[in-house]
Amino acid sequence: MNKNISQNMLRIHQILPFSVVNGHGKRFVIWLQGCHFHCPGCFNPETHDVNGGYCISEADLFNEIIESSDIEGISISGGEPLLQYQPLLSLLKLLKAKSSLSVLLFTGYTYNEIKQYAMEEILLYIDILISGRYDIRQPCHEPLRSSTNQEIHFLSSRYTSEDIGQYQECELIIDLEGNIIQSGVWNVIK
Repeated sequence: MNKNISQNMLRIHQILPFSVVNGHGKRFVIWLQGCHFHCPGCFNPETHDVNGGYCISEADLFNEIIESSDIEGISISGGEPLLQYQPLLSLLKLLKAKSSLSVLLFTGYTYNEIKQYAMEEILLYIDILISGRYDIRQPCHEPLRSSTNQEIHFLSSRYTSEDIGQYQECELIIDLEGNIIQSGVWNVIK
């Protein structure tokens, strides 16, 4: 695993400045680029290429997040966010020091793997962690998880399990250029 793709740059697949399906409340969503898990049936395979997307400094991304109005927090997904551990940790430290925004992180790593690979410091800056690889054989019809093997960890007292079920599961957004953005967990549609 490369815990340090770049010291101060994050490789981004896509940003969605406003979403109501990626955690509790209105959220700024960041899909980081690059994944080595390649889970069969992944609904974001375009995020796998570690050289795809574009780069932005954690300071510039922080400013973009802060300029978003009326958001409760950020949600970070991928790809695999922890492939960019150092710049992501720097961004989260900056957010914690200079804002009251909450943080939800989706990762394919299990909680034990995060500790095994000495990445547990990042857990201090996350309110909700969704951990575990996507398993197409274990579909989940509950909020935030795409397969039943994935676990939800409440790492702060900010949210409870009751907060998880209080939002829509998926959304379609058409941006100003006419691009359609799918967001949320699509396999929860019954």
